[in-house]
Amino acid sequence: MHRKNLTLVFKILLTSLLAATWLLTGCAGAQKTETAAPAAAPAKVTCAVSGESFTPKADSPKSEYKGKTYTFCCPGCKTKFDANPDQFADKAAAAAPANPATVECPVSGEKFAPTATSPKSEYKGKTYTFCCAGCKTKFDADPEKILAAPGKHPDCGGDCDDKKPTAK
Repeated sequence: MHRKNLTLVFKILLTSLLAATWLLTGCAGAQKTETAAPAAAPAKVTCAVSGESFTPKADSPKSEYKGKTYTFCCPGCKTKFDANPDQFADKAAAAAPANPATVECPVSGEKFAPTATSPKSEYKGKTYTFCCAGCKTKFDADPEKILAAPGKHPDCGGDCDDKKPTAK
């Protein structure tokens, strides 16, 4: 009978050890009621100098040139860019995707995908892209007024007026 007690004690200890291991590893069968959404992969950018594709960090070196922000893979590339920005800005523009992201016309507020022929104006070192020639003309006449309330000037007299829905 002594042997039976030992076997019973051994089984209890073994079962307890297995149960404790199971609970500690999170395999207790309890389902989580809330799961974290998978993190979106950070957008990669291409260094305008080296051409390297990388994921920028908060402290990645940056330069502003002609209204565009350029992000670099390292401080050395920033230094090279700053010394001759035209050379590298042209290279970066040539490497840019053919269909850029949607932008908003600063005059009409219309969202559109700019093309190589989209009207543009440069003001205070920044390039503005417009949905039509009428919006560019209106902007050029008084950029401060337009920029004080961007997207709030729909009556430009250009092509974008034809695209707006009419009240019924």
